[in-house]
Parts: sequence; C-alpha cells; structure tokens
Amino acid sequence: MTFRLFIPVLAAMPAVATATDEPLLPEVKMETVVVDIDSGVIHGSIAARTSITAQPELAWSTVVDAGDAPWIRLAFDEILLAEQTDDTRGSYLLVTSLDDNNSQIIDAAAARVWSDTTAYFNGGALRLELFVAPSSDPDANRIDIASATIGDPISSRSICGSTDDRLPSTDPRAGRLWPIGCTGWLIKDRTNTLLTAGHCSPGGGDVMQFNVPLSSSSGSPRMPSPQDQYPVDGTSAVLDSGGIGQDWGVFGCFDNTDTGLSPYEAQGLDGYVLAAAPPAVDGRPIRVTGYGTTGSGVPREWNLAQKTHTGPFNSRSGNTIRYRPDTTGGNSGSAVVDDTTGWAIGIHTHAGCNSTGGANQGTSIDHPSIFSNINNPIGVRVQGPTFDYVGGRPDIVKTNGSSALRVEVGPRGSAIPSGDVTLHVNGDSGETTIVMTEVEPGVFAANFPGGDCGNSATYYLSAQDTRGITWFDPPVGRIFPNEVGYGDGENIALQDDFETDSGWAVSDSAITTGTWERTVPTATGTYAPNGDFDGSGTCWVTDNRTNSDVDGGPTRLTSPAFDLSGISGDPVLSFARWFAASSSSPALFSVELSDDDGATWVSVPAGTATSAWVVNEYRLLDHISLTSAVRLRVSVTDNPNSFIVEGAIDALKISEVVCSDCVGDFNGDNLIDFFDASAFITALNNGDPSADLNSDGFLDFFDVSAFLQAFAAGCP
Repeated sequence: MTFRLFIPVLAAMPAVATATDEPLLPEVKMETVVVDIDSGVIHGSIAARTSITAQPELAWSTVVDAGDAPWIRLAFDEILLAEQTDDTRGSYLLVTSLDDNNSQIIDAAAARVWSDTTAYFNGGALRLELFVAPSSDPDANRIDIASATIGDPISSRSICGSTDDRLPSTDPRAGRLWPIGCTGWLIKDRTNTLLTAGHCSPGGGDVMQFNVPLSSSSGSPRMPSPQDQYPVDGTSAVLDSGGIGQDWGVFGCFDNTDTGLSPYEAQGLDGYVLAAAPPAVDGRPIRVTGYGTTGSGVPREWNLAQKTHTGPFNSRSGNTIRYRPDTTGGNSGSAVVDDTTGWAIGIHTHAGCNSTGGANQGTSIDHPSIFSNINNPIGVRVQGPTFDYVGGRPDIVKTNGSSALRVEVGPRGSAIPSGDVTLHVNGDSGETTIVMTEVEPGVFAANFPGGDCGNSATYYLSAQDTRGITWFDPPVGRIFPNEVGYGDGENIALQDDFETDSGWAVSDSAITTGTWERTVPTATGTYAPNGDFDGSGTCWVTDNRTNSDVDGGPTRLTSPAFDLSGISGDPVLSFARWFAASSSSPALFSVELSDDDGATWVSVPAGTATSAWVVNEYRLLDHISLTSAVRLRVSVTDNPNSFIVEGAIDALKISEVVCSDCVGDFNGDNLIDFFDASAFITALNNGDPSADLNSDGFLDFFDVSAFLQAFAAGCP
C-alpha cells in the first residue's frame, strides 16, 4: 500500500528576528499533515502462537510518501505491539527511509521512549513493516498513523563582518536539537547532561541528533541515522529564557532504543570541560561550534550542518559574555569555548554582530543556576553509581593526616562500579590524587593529607564503572567540591536542626505571600525545596505551598539571643541556606548579625541564587563582638513583585576548631576526662571516620586500643 500525504494541519513555524539582542533561532519551515493509515488488529498464526521458539513474522507493510519533502517524521494515534517475554521476542515495527535506507526498530519499549513517534528520516518516503510475535493476547498489535511532520528551512544571519567565515566541522560533542533547530552539547563532568539555550525549549518530543550529515545541494537539512538520534526527556529539562545573560537550559536524553547507548557513550565518552568561570577579557580567541543556517556566498550544503569559527573575546557584564565568532540562527545553545584552554565558558544565545562591529552574546557558564541544576539532576539525568559517605561527610579532619574518609559506591542502572575510586584533595599540599582502598565489598577508604590547623581543603570523588565511564561526586566536583577544615577537634557551642521551636521570630512588612514558617518542606518545582538539608525533617522555609513564592516583603526570620560571652576562641557560625530566584539580584536575600540584641545590625555576604542547599559560614569576630546577646536575621523580599523568590534555612551551628596534638583529648576541650571517652565511643558506634585512630580504614578493636593508650598517656 502506498499513501500520499495531503490536508495541511499546521502552518510553518513563524520566523524569529535576528536583530541585535534577539535570540538566535532559525526559521524551520515545516508543516504537519494528517495521515490516515490504520493496520487494524494484527496477530500471528495459530502455529506461531503455540510455539515458544517462533520468531516475529512480517504481517503488514505500507509506504508513506510525502513526495519531494526533504525530511519526515511520523506520529501515531496508537501503536500497540506485543511485549517481549522470557521465551520470545516481542512484535516490532521496522521503519526504513526510501531515500538512504536508514532504518529504526520500534518495539513496545521503544514506542514509549519515543512518545509514539519515529525518529527523523531523510526524504519524504518511509516503508513500514510490522513483524508480529506470538502473544497470549491476539489483539496486541495495531499501527494507527496520525500525522507526518515534513519541512525545509530558510536562512537567518548574525555575521561579524562582511563574510560568513565558518567552516564545516565534526566535533562529536555538539549535536543538533531538532526540530527547533538549535545546538546542544555534552559536558565532561556529568555524563548524561546536555546544555543549550533556554529559548530552545528542549522538552517532550524534541530529539537530539549527532553526527549530522551535510544538507542537500538546495540547503535542505539531512537527517543522521536513527541510531544517532536520542529522544529528549522532558522531565529532565530545566530552562530559563529570561533574556541576555539569563538564557540557559539543562536537559538529558534517553538512550538510543536501537543501540542501547547514551549520547555520551556513543560519542566516544567525551564532552566539553566546563570552566569554573570565564577568563579575563583579553581578546583571546573564542570558538563557537554549532548548527547555524547559511546565506548567500556559502555552500548551501552547510546549512544547519555543523560549522565552527573563532573570534576575539570582547567583554563580560554580570552573567553576559560577548565575543565575535560568526553565528546564525541554529547556533543558539552552542558552547562558547575558550580556544586557548578548550574549556566551555558559556552558552551562546543571542545575536549582536554586524558588518561594522558589535558582538554576539551568551550566558556565562558560572551563572549559579547552571551549576546548581547540573549538581541536582532530575529525570533521566539521575545516573551513575551511588556515593554513600559512611558516617557522613566530615566537617573537620586531623592535622596529622590520620583522618580517613569512607564511602560506599554502589550500582545504579547500567552504571556498575569497577572498583576504581579516587579521592581528589586540594589543600595545604596542593592538589593530591589518592587511590582509595576497598576495605570491604563496595566500601572504599583513604586518609586525607595533613594540613595546618585552622586551614581548609576541598575534595571530591571520582569512580569508574565497568564501561569505562568516570562519574563524580559532587557531579561537578572539580568546580563545586566538598569542603573540610583542619583541626584536632571541634567545640560546638550551639546547634539547631529546627525540629523544635527554639524561639525564632517572624516579622513581615508589606508581605502578600511567602512568610517564613517552620515545617517539613514539600513544595515542588525549580525554585522551592522539597526536603530539608540535614535529613531531620523540619526547617524554616518561605511559604510551603506549591506555586506560591515570596511576594512583597521583606519577611524576616530572627534568631533568639545566643550567649557567646564565655567563648574565648574564634567561633564560626554556619547554616544551610536555600535561595532561589528568577533574578540574580542579591538584594532579594539578605543575612545580618547583631551583638546588641538586635538594636543594630551588620550585613554579611548572603550568596547568590542557586536553587539548591548551600552552607554559609561566617567567622563571627570578623563582623561582631562575642556578647551575651548575639542574633542572626535572614530576610527574603520581592518588592516590587517582579520575580520568583524562595528561601529556606536549616542546620544552624556555632562552633570553633580546636588545635591540639593530644589524641586522648578526643572532644578537643583541652581536658582528658570521661567526656573524651564518651565522644570516642559515640563516634565509633556511628561509623565516624574520626574514630579510626590507627588509620587502617577500619573501625574495630585496634582503634579502641589506640584510644585507651592515648587516654592513659594524657596530654603534653
């Protein structure tokens, strides 16, 4: 059966202007047309149904023909296929392009991943062949085609200078997001996360394409093999299209249903390395590689195929970076790369160049929400082995290098740990890489290098799986590592996990919604926390309702008076804070300290919006005196009501590091007494690495023996 398309349903996508400061999208001319093809109910022969060794049989075929359309994709009203069983392969649909013979196999599982659509194919004609398997349900197979999307692009431009100087390239890390016509790219530090521009809107139904061929001689885009196409998981996408400097997108893709590979695996286990921040503005070469459109003077085969160009780094202002490589519509979402280091420093989003000057524009890679959403994956981006810190992440480690870190690394999905786990530390001894030892099945241990008391170090972990993929914890550990302090103990003056009412007070000014409340956070969405920081359950949060944020204000949360007059050391106040906002303005979230019971206040740095839990630390003597009436005040405001703003705090602690070489003084109070023995036993029972006094990676009798010897020896 051959069916020729008719009945236009959806007009071409409207053009997007490419004047200065406009987002770069190509005009992808396409239309969706009705296709009325229904296989009806198909089932195999009776003999096939009774044989557990029978293979699927060709039971129905058809050709969908859109004439000279350059590309095509089908959508199904219904695609019912018998599921695979332990004994037999399930039914499947074989879709083949008559243009280049590229094909795709769609079984029941693949149909779900592709949301009842096919991949994109070259040409306008597809052959569909339904292979039916034995099934206990004879009515389990039916192919009902609803529509086909076909199309062709036209050009839009944003060229720096008088000519388009881009050249064809084959960077495997960059792909084409279709049919929106943007660029997306893999990152090295997180193996199933891709970045693009927020206005490219990767979501349900979009497809990432890699190894994209050149276009036809007329400029019509050609599709890669279906084995190089990956459905985007819409639930994994977090986007912001708030204009120049606020335009970014983070998303993930499902594995290819034919090959079973993720984009990262199929593209050579590679991605762009993320810079911690853009370099100094010194005119260094910047490279942009992507899938922009072309105009006159450029071979039409290069249209919407991968091209690359370099130009100078012009400027940075806030979260906006500017540079002069040539780009056009379709380059939106491209990595902006420092060509000197090869590191990605931003996401290309907007035009700005012309024949006489200007610069194209993008969002800086250190926009806090980008790293926050990479470090807090959702949807299909939640991958890789699990990292479970035995005894928790330490706050303090010993100065003599005797503190051990223990972590259990476990499988998740297809990520099976290979047993290669590494601790990366940057401290007093510089950058140190330590191969961790497997001390029991799946549990690895290593000692932190020593350091000077009062100093700090950062660290992160890496682990390989059996496929050779390297995973990190935190996910972008090189940029956002864990932090630990050096000391021989810790005196804790005060702790509050907010599980009980300890006397905090709320005061509001011109608030409409979003007042502080002490509760278990349950809200969902990009901006609101859906759990507390320390796992105890309760914290302080601004309005716990879903889709309700701070409007007006400020809403102020003030602590009770803390009596710190008896502390003779150098205490640090810390708490976990959640500050999320659709603007980078720091005025929306503020932190203040007072040493006179709230009569006067001193502002201290609050930090930028991250949409994640972050620990703030303050050396109190840098800001106030240690009196009997120290207070903390945290304020959140959105006045005038212009943004989405959420705040929360948890896990308050006031403590000081103790510097002592006396092992027997386990609690660091400069005394050898019962409380040291009690603290050691508690640490041992809780699996705290600080109780590993003989540094062998185990918590056992030998540590008890080492403590008793140190306790008996006393302090110098």
